[in-house]
Amino acid sequence: MPKICLDEGCKYNAASHGYCWSHQRKRTDKKWLATLEKQKAKRSAPIKVKPKPPKPKPVSLKKIRYYSKTRAAEYRQYAIDRKAYFEKPENYYCQMYPHLQATTIHHAKGKIGKLLLDQRWWIRLSIEAHMWAEGNPDEAKAIGLSLSRLAKEQDYADENSSEED
Repeated sequence: MPKICLDEGCKYNAASHGYCWSHQRKRTDKKWLATLEKQKAKRSAPIKVKPKPPKPKPVSLKKIRYYSKTRAAEYRQYAIDRKAYFEKPENYYCQMYPHLQATTIHHAKGKIGKLLLDQRWWIRLSIEAHMWAEGNPDEAKAIGLSLSRLAKEQDYADENSSEED
């Protein structure tokens, strides 16, 4: 038959040193008292807290500009010039399909640098003609809708003068 707890009125089986698990705190032997002292010392000892490393400063992520400030100013000027260009009656119709209204400007030499605002190389086109010119660059160059940026202006003047002769 198992041992019964030494505490008065307790009917549970003894677990260690004559007491059940619920009444272990009533033990008086040296081993138990030493264990209690260790636990008490642990609780009263200051808690060692590791200092948190400092948070790194957040890196400010600057949005990369789509255009430089200078180019943005050129595009603002381009919008003004473009509107004025289409308000002139002679620029109402498409140069490729004269029965259609011109709605876009084709830059024959491109838009790089100062060519964006250089109206000498602007060609008024309908959206259909512009899509065709962009999709067929070789044919557009053959009929004069697109020009080489690298060729000198004199070359174009020479071509035009030889055609007139």
